[in-house]
Amino acid sequence: MVPKLKPTARGALVVALAMAIASLFLAAPQALAADITGPMVSAFDFTPKTVDLTTGEKTVTVSVHVTDPSGVKTPTVALFSDTTDQSLGFSPNNMILTQGTTTDGTWSHTIKVPTTAAPGAWTMTLYPVRDLLGNTTDNGTVTGFFEHTTKLTVINAPADVSGPVVSAFDFTPKTVDLTTGEKTVTVSVHVTDPSGVKTPTVALFSDTTDQSLGFSPNNMILTQGTTTDGTWSHTIKVPTTAAPGAWTMTLYPVRDLLGNTTDNGTVTGFFEHPTKELVGLKSVTPVSVGSPAGLAPQMPASVRLVWSTGTTSEAVTWDPIAATSYAKPGSFIVAGTVRGQRIAQATITVTQPIMRSATVSVSTPAGIAPTMPANISVVWSDKTTTSETVSWSTIAADAYAKAGTFTVSGTVRGEQIARATVTVAAPALVSVVPATVSTLVGLAPKLPANVMVTWSDRSTSSQAVVWDPVPAMSYAQPGTFSVAGTVGGQRVATAIVMVTAPLGEFSPFAGARPEATGRVGEATGDAIADVWGITGTGTLDFFKKTPTDISKVGIRGTNLTHISYLGAITDQNDDNRADLFYRDSRDQSLHFAYNLGNGYLKDGIKVGQNWGGMDQIFYAGQMVSGSPQQYVLARRGSDGSLWRYSLSSKGLSNGTQVGRNWNGMRIMIAPGNMYGDAAWDVVGIRKDGLMYGYRTVDGGLVSVGQIGHGWQSMTNAFVPGDLNGDKRLDLIGQRNDGSMWAYRNTATGFSSMGQFAPSGFSGYRILA
Repeated sequence: MVPKLKPTARGALVVALAMAIASLFLAAPQALAADITGPMVSAFDFTPKTVDLTTGEKTVTVSVHVTDPSGVKTPTVALFSDTTDQSLGFSPNNMILTQGTTTDGTWSHTIKVPTTAAPGAWTMTLYPVRDLLGNTTDNGTVTGFFEHTTKLTVINAPADVSGPVVSAFDFTPKTVDLTTGEKTVTVSVHVTDPSGVKTPTVALFSDTTDQSLGFSPNNMILTQGTTTDGTWSHTIKVPTTAAPGAWTMTLYPVRDLLGNTTDNGTVTGFFEHPTKELVGLKSVTPVSVGSPAGLAPQMPASVRLVWSTGTTSEAVTWDPIAATSYAKPGSFIVAGTVRGQRIAQATITVTQPIMRSATVSVSTPAGIAPTMPANISVVWSDKTTTSETVSWSTIAADAYAKAGTFTVSGTVRGEQIARATVTVAAPALVSVVPATVSTLVGLAPKLPANVMVTWSDRSTSSQAVVWDPVPAMSYAQPGTFSVAGTVGGQRVATAIVMVTAPLGEFSPFAGARPEATGRVGEATGDAIADVWGITGTGTLDFFKKTPTDISKVGIRGTNLTHISYLGAITDQNDDNRADLFYRDSRDQSLHFAYNLGNGYLKDGIKVGQNWGGMDQIFYAGQMVSGSPQQYVLARRGSDGSLWRYSLSSKGLSNGTQVGRNWNGMRIMIAPGNMYGDAAWDVVGIRKDGLMYGYRTVDGGLVSVGQIGHGWQSMTNAFVPGDLNGDKRLDLIGQRNDGSMWAYRNTATGFSSMGQFAPSGFSGYRILA
């Protein structure tokens, strides 16, 4: 039968031991007739074939008959469990020649089967079958090995299949200085196993050379306890010739009597002590480290080891250092581990704390230099804090010119440790240009939707504003008041509102004369029409007209830029003074202006609204012969249509279209009765300077044809009233150079009265 080897530790062990046994023998010299064949096994058996261990341990007797002319080497026999790594009876050359000779004899051996043997099948193995010349019998599988075909059956409780437990493994000393002579190292190991522990072996192996010390199979001695729970010891001599450096203490094999081996995760049955034996080490140079209080000391990564042959720098692992050790000034010791040994030492000197950080955050709008703190909170290495005076570096203006962040360094106690993070926000609102608004008494001011804002970065922009509500009583009478407004959530805007009577403010009508004639355009009681003019800046000037001259009397109003039309009409408040009416461009309404005499005017009632579409407005008098009803005519700019409105002391009413296609006329006026029928007539001046006349018939207009020419040089023409005392309404024309020319109403046309104001009227945008 050809024996089989299992791919287990048992198989490896068998092969190793077989080779070791073979190496112990020397080949015998050959005779002249050589024996070159291996021994012949003629009988191989054991008894009993079954053992019941539940009643105690048992024995199995093995016998084998072997013949060979050169003599048989003492064979070895052992039992191997088929299901575990256990083995029994192994001992090199354990069989005894019980009958015959080595050339033809019977060999026997008895194997104890302990109660801890694994239940199941076991294989009886014979090896090596070799003669004294070294010839081995080839069984077809492994030369010299025979496995019995019959298995030994073991009846038992569940087997001990675990290797021994190593609960302690150490040696002393960990370092040896050989400069004074050889040294010894004592090794001890505590091992437990219910089946009993095989005597272990211990040895030292150099990490840097091939040297080893103390090796001898099963060299440890049971110094305490039993093989199931005992302490084993051994002393290893370290001669002066041992290589300096690290040596590894190795324990092997860790195996019980059943062959179970302890798996240490690397090599089954082998244990290497984690601490190295340092041979030839004389000393470890102490280390000194300084560190401020509160700051963990910076420990060196290596230390200097002094050996018998020189020095080396070795990596060191320091013991953890509790924060309390360096919390305040003083000193303490820290141990370190080198090559697995805690042999390094460092003296830590804790000095006074140092400044570790001093940070602050500052914010400022773009364009405004940040206000840096005079003091800063300093954090020291021992985690205490103090307030310290700080001197900041100069900050360039471009650093805070726009939104973003930058840092500023500062010096504390001579150290540049302070850091300020400056956040530059969007520009801040610095100022708002006050709004100036004017309004009429009783008319809510139209406050601007935007105001001009100046920002911290010196830029300006128009920003939306939300004004506070304006009480009606604020603009109930002439005067000024202010309104606050909010811009971007800040109540910083101001509007100055000037409230005036529709024709400005008067003082209080001082110099008004009671004299009056009631004639259109007359304000001084001399029956001659006078003239009012409004400048581009809104000043109302009054001019007195005589039959031969015109002179400025004085200012009769201010802040009248909102007036877009002013014209003379008859008395509307029964004081026998001819009045005026005007259009307010702010709401396109029409108002009366009552004549107080001497050019002073008083705001009257509103007489119309929505007159912004009319580009020509003029008083047309009595347009129906025999009727006292007075009218106002107006041309609509969008289509040139002409409309007539009834005029009374209560206002304008009954708008009626009386013409179309009047958009060819540049100027339209009504100079009174020109054709002898008591009804007022109308004159139109075209863009080409031709003048046309129109009779009023029953409130309508009938053309009488061209009545003049050359009027293209006139930029303006209006009817102020009677200029020469003949009770007819005359005409004034204004040329491009500002000169004023008077024209007498001849009832059929106009004749020149000459120039009566050489210049000075070009600054007036409205004349009446």
